[in-house]
Amino acid sequence: MKKIILLLSLSLAATSIVLGQYDRKDILIDNFDSNEKGKWSTKNTPGQTELYVSGGKYYFDHKRYEGSWFSTKTFNEVRRTDNFEIVVKIKKISGIQNNGFGLIWGKIDTDNQHVFEISGDGHYKIKTEEDGVKYRLTAWTKCSCINQGNGQTNILKIKRIGIKVKYYINGTYVKEHDFPSFYGQKFGFLINKRQKIGIDYFRISVLEKNSYVPPAPSPSAPLIAKTNEKRVALVFGNSNYAGSANLGGNPINDARDVASTLRTLGFDVILNTDASLSSMNSAI
Repeated sequence: MKKIILLLSLSLAATSIVLGQYDRKDILIDNFDSNEKGKWSTKNTPGQTELYVSGGKYYFDHKRYEGSWFSTKTFNEVRRTDNFEIVVKIKKISGIQNNGFGLIWGKIDTDNQHVFEISGDGHYKIKTEEDGVKYRLTAWTKCSCINQGNGQTNILKIKRIGIKVKYYINGTYVKEHDFPSFYGQKFGFLINKRQKIGIDYFRISVLEKNSYVPPAPSPSAPLIAKTNEKRVALVFGNSNYAGSANLGGNPINDARDVASTLRTLGFDVILNTDASLSSMNSAI
């Protein structure tokens, strides 16, 4: 059996990336090294809620025994008809395990918005709120793809293409729904009572259709799609280099995006992040 091997290495994040039929135009990539890029809301109400940016994270500390808290920004660059992608990396620091935290999108006010959230005990939920009425598109569902408990980090991704919205957790596709009403252009984060989380990466991007047409294979060249050929992709995403500044989470997150796309094309993907020279040589 033949093998077709694709080797990719990502060391720097780009503001425009070509993925198949779509160009990814990044509107905001925030590593929370400061609050200069996002200018997210900060707040300190003793005994209730604290929101602040420090040490490369945007912290939410919801101390109350009821309700939820959110922080959103308006992104006018995302129009109602646009395809888009949202990625967030969240660390659950402390608190109870059966309350949710995650992403808000397409929001105009607290009565009209969409929510994709997970819990510390390994569940996820997708819901819509319209005119104050809550609709569960997906009720709380257990998933082994979620890293559970305090101190654990998870990556959530939402991707809208045409009339469909797809949801991912740590690179694993979990659900797809028809695109609901797009109420507004506010995107951000949600946390429910008695928890503390730290957000250390956020990206929002518009996906624009491009004119890319795959070249026709040579008649004498073997076709990749043949069933007797195995397609393997080795993807590296490195942020940390000895003697150099940390590049942040962008290369790693871009590598995960590329790996996810290659899997949809039928590749067996081996993903290595922050790999040393010796481990890269061993993988090759």
